[in-house]
Amino acid sequence: MERSEKLRLVTFFMGDEVYAVEVSRVREVMNLEKVVAVPNSPEFIEGVIEVREKVVPILDLRKKLGAGAPSAKRKSRIIVLEMETASLGAVVDDVKTVVTEDKSKYMPVPQAVLDGKNPGCVVGMVKTEEGLVLVLAPEKMLTGEEIESLSEIIIDDPEAAS
Repeated sequence: MERSEKLRLVTFFMGDEVYAVEVSRVREVMNLEKVVAVPNSPEFIEGVIEVREKVVPILDLRKKLGAGAPSAKRKSRIIVLEMETASLGAVVDDVKTVVTEDKSKYMPVPQAVLDGKNPGCVVGMVKTEEGLVLVLAPEKMLTGEEIESLSEIIIDDPEAAS
């Protein structure tokens, strides 16, 4: 019997919707803590926090995705995500669980559904027992221009960015 490839995802809430990122891209999940505002940073950057002696910018994923109002029933968390040259924290309404699904259940998001509003980080969807979950790619959460504007804050390894 052939073993199908598996996709492991951390699922989380933004409003009533469930999103996911691959487990391999998640460094850690933290309680929401005080975020230090950085003057003149982009609107969707809440500020920075220190995680294991590194400064990590905090992205308001709700603003980036154009998601609805947060649910008062949920406890906000920060998911610290690994990108190629840096880490990025994303504020989410709550972390749900880790799911393991066959890669055969992974599908591209139809462009007609996104209606040109894809922020770039929505890379697909996966069918789970509870329904469809949008899959996000951390490396696409910020555009090249946005990364450049934050480069002094988010580059963990300046040599890797060169």
